[in-house]
Amino acid sequence: MKKFVRLLVVALCTMALTITAAFSLTACGGNKAVKIGVLVADASGAEALAFRSYYENYIEKSYDVDFVYSEEIGDNTTKEMEELDKLLAENCKAIISFASCDRPAQITKCEENKVYYAIATGTLSDEDYATYKSKEYFVGQVGPSTFTEYNVGLAMGQYYKSLTGDAAVDSVALYVGFPAPEHVARTAGILTGLGMTYSAFGQSLSGMDIVGAIYGQDNGTANLNNIQTGESGITVTTVLSMAPGAGLDEPLQAMLAGTKPDALLGVGMVSAFMSAQLNQKQIPYSDVDAFTSANKTNFESGSMQYLAGKYGSSVGPVFALVMNAINGNVIRNADGNAVSLDQSYMVAKSATEYNTNYTKESGESPIYSKEVLDTIIGENVTYQQVADLVASK
Repeated sequence: MKKFVRLLVVALCTMALTITAAFSLTACGGNKAVKIGVLVADASGAEALAFRSYYENYIEKSYDVDFVYSEEIGDNTTKEMEELDKLLAENCKAIISFASCDRPAQITKCEENKVYYAIATGTLSDEDYATYKSKEYFVGQVGPSTFTEYNVGLAMGQYYKSLTGDAAVDSVALYVGFPAPEHVARTAGILTGLGMTYSAFGQSLSGMDIVGAIYGQDNGTANLNNIQTGESGITVTTVLSMAPGAGLDEPLQAMLAGTKPDALLGVGMVSAFMSAQLNQKQIPYSDVDAFTSANKTNFESGSMQYLAGKYGSSVGPVFALVMNAINGNVIRNADGNAVSLDQSYMVAKSATEYNTNYTKESGESPIYSKEVLDTIIGENVTYQQVADLVASK
């Protein structure tokens, strides 16, 4: 009898320890989710919010991961590195970057800490990619190339240049953002598309060779003093820019109080920073952003006229690359280097076109759904499978 009691006590104690351990694991979320750090330049724009919603409201529920976000960085290089250090201190196993102040420094820091790193918006310059493509912890980049960004701006400028009749524009305002590489390329494209000339070169804007020259890279403000009306006759009446440490409110209010331009052309974040004012003043405007419900409203009841946009789930493939790396399958291209895949934009020039694109994706059913991503996440997944999927979308 005593032996039975002893066995019963041991069994009960074992059961209690098991229940306690199980409870502790449950309270902590079971097996701890893999932490992935996310560096963000802009935390409030429609595009940034769409990306975050996809990661936090869909991917986190579909995979055993936990996204840890940085504070908003803007174009502050010092803050960018401080935020990266914080994410590394959080024991993140990988970093997905939406910030572009100094990506070479980001790659170097992650390499030193043996943490995987990937770029989710924009891409490195050809020179920087050549330098870092063989780094062990650089997973790669999936996003619009500099050439694609230039062509996005080019198409926007050409569209406004082509308008005739009552819709024709004689003067435009430009929102050129801050000197992120994608903003620089888009601005060059817009000016080229509008038919502007650049007197410092004595020639029409012709492409990527003059991208750097149109920006004052030293102080972060647009340097468009040498831009002149070209054969189209369209003039740039106002340039809005966000210099480091400065806001947009003062130049925006000055523009709204002055002679109203026929249209405002923006390189990104127009929807976040000034859509309400532009809608109220009925100033037609364009943006490079995302297909969100807010922009749907801007098209239908506001004065948005043109959008080059992405889907919120377009950042799915770069997540897949990171997950493969964390799980031991670091995917490399045919040359054995980090993945580099170009993504394009969809364009809408009317509410009808916008709605056609908008209805292709919802929060519950993204284009890059779990079922789709699972085809490129796994120990046997190859570079060609990832490249083919991205090209198909």
